[in-house]
Amino acid sequence: MPADRGEQVSPRQGEPVRSTPEQSDVAQASFSLPPGGTAGTSPDPADVAQVLGSVLLEEWGGPRSPLALSYIQDVIIPDLVHCLVRNADLWQNPTFAEIVAWKFKSQYAFPQAVAGSLTSDLLTAVLRMGRPAQNNNRWEPWRRILRANVAGKSLLDVEKEEGYPLAYSNLLLLRLSKLRKYLGQSGAGYRDCLEHPELRECGPEQLRFLYKFQEAMTTEPLYREKLILEQVSVDLGGSLPVSALADLLKTVQAGEERADEAALISVLISVPEERIGVVYETEYGAGNAPGRDRLSAVIAGLIKLELLERCPSGGLRLTDTGAAVIAPFLIPELLEQLHAVRGNREEARRMLLRLNPGVLLPLLREVRRGFPEDIVWGVFEAVYQESDRRIDLFVIESAAEYERAAALLLKALQAEDSLVRAQACRGLGRWTVLRKRGQKTRTPEAEEKWSSGKGGGMPKKPEIVLALVRTLADPVAQVREEAAQALGNIGSPEGLQALAKVAEDFYESPNVRGRAREALRRIVN
Repeated sequence: MPADRGEQVSPRQGEPVRSTPEQSDVAQASFSLPPGGTAGTSPDPADVAQVLGSVLLEEWGGPRSPLALSYIQDVIIPDLVHCLVRNADLWQNPTFAEIVAWKFKSQYAFPQAVAGSLTSDLLTAVLRMGRPAQNNNRWEPWRRILRANVAGKSLLDVEKEEGYPLAYSNLLLLRLSKLRKYLGQSGAGYRDCLEHPELRECGPEQLRFLYKFQEAMTTEPLYREKLILEQVSVDLGGSLPVSALADLLKTVQAGEERADEAALISVLISVPEERIGVVYETEYGAGNAPGRDRLSAVIAGLIKLELLERCPSGGLRLTDTGAAVIAPFLIPELLEQLHAVRGNREEARRMLLRLNPGVLLPLLREVRRGFPEDIVWGVFEAVYQESDRRIDLFVIESAAEYERAAALLLKALQAEDSLVRAQACRGLGRWTVLRKRGQKTRTPEAEEKWSSGKGGGMPKKPEIVLALVRTLADPVAQVREEAAQALGNIGSPEGLQALAKVAEDFYESPNVRGRAREALRRIVN
């Protein structure tokens, strides 16, 4: 990837073209689709193949070896056809021309001296077929690589789906990684990056793109999530813009497991055009064949992409992936709703339990950060053992911070799930340590009430130690390990005898014995 000097090279005439101001703004990576391959008139793959064959086998003479001829016909031409059709809106884009040249060099082993001229001739030839709507923003191909990466695709996926050579995409990601490392260490600005020896190889234009991209990823709200939804739309063939996909997934969340496909389509068709960005009303009338068929295909695509799944009842619900994608769009609104009903615990409980667990979990994290302690613990109690395992584990993991949590943690030691029991042991150890650290701000009377269990229904310390001692006999070794470590953290002499017995039991797991010995040392010392 040669260093950029702020000029673009036209694939048709080879003339330098100055970058426009619009190409210097990462906002050009807008979330309005259609994506590459669907802009304007989509080219016919057979026509593109014919043009490529004419250039490679006639204008450039073609190879004499039957094996080389077969490689061009069976490998190079089909691969180039896929790349050119998929990226039909980039035929005049200088970065795309650079990518095609890389395909000849890194994928097809053409000499570097040949790759540039051959690329120019090929793109000039396909442009004579007609011009789909063109995107000349030099940053766009780079965006597509990074968008796919953010959406969880591998570089092999990018090569297979977009046709971009693996070596080119890998170099772009390596440069982004170097930039992130440098920014993380120095907090530098763009001009500082230009002077950095390892970043100069990017060239000013690509470095500016990478800098702006990283800036948007770290400062622009929902930038990552919008990129993911844009990639989903690309995978669906550009069927819906990001706003429409977000509305669709929100609608599924709102009526999860209850709404069937027909009901979901009816809701989406009723969304105002200015919000969803798509007109479903046709000459056949609102909601008739073209709009409904299109949305039905979108829903089938989202199921194939594993963002939606069908319930046994026939309704639709979000998968874990779908919930993770849409949750950031929903959380601000859900936090407002929770603020509005926080005085009504039962209403708040009903609201929370209507949510997909994949949406509820990040919402609880936000509640934990932004709500008063008494409200947070009330929310945690409302959802514990009412949703799914992830929610229970999060509540148990968070519980040590809350004064009222000890009773729930003690109860969790009896849970059927061994991970919950192990987490409860850890939580009781932390809960007790945090209460002990607070002794400096407690009066002696308050400390006596806590130690004896006479204040506010709080379990007394010996009750917690006794429960953990009993847990040393749990059938799962991991739970016993956590119980031994918790007893060591608490440091209570009441646990010495039980820990000594475990430490000397040669039928016990070595890990459990090791934790018990360490706990004994901590208590004695």
